[in-house]
Amino acid sequence: MRGGIGYSSYDIRLRAVSAVQRGTGICVVAEAFGTNRSTLHRWIQRYQWENEADREDFKKDRANFAKLMAVALRTGNEIIRRLDNIQHTLRIQGNGRKNR
Repeated sequence: MRGGIGYSSYDIRLRAVSAVQRGTGICVVAEAFGTNRSTLHRWIQRYQWENEADREDFKKDRANFAKLMAVALRTGNEIIRRLDNIQHTLRIQGNGRKNR
């Protein structure tokens, strides 16, 4: 390794990818981070894949959340309907006792 950092932590890779995304040339970034261009290209590719996977997970999570909210709404409406029925029944029973 040429005069650079002797390890490849996620933070270092992320900084290198970020530098390329901001417009710094691949050769300059590779030299600054002590790696070669092919490694840096691999880091960029991996970063893009991870972001795509995160976006897909977000879409799935958002869809699952919408389904969960729909179920919660239906359940809440069902509970309200049952409570209304119970309240109605209690009123009828209460009125029946008064008439006796």
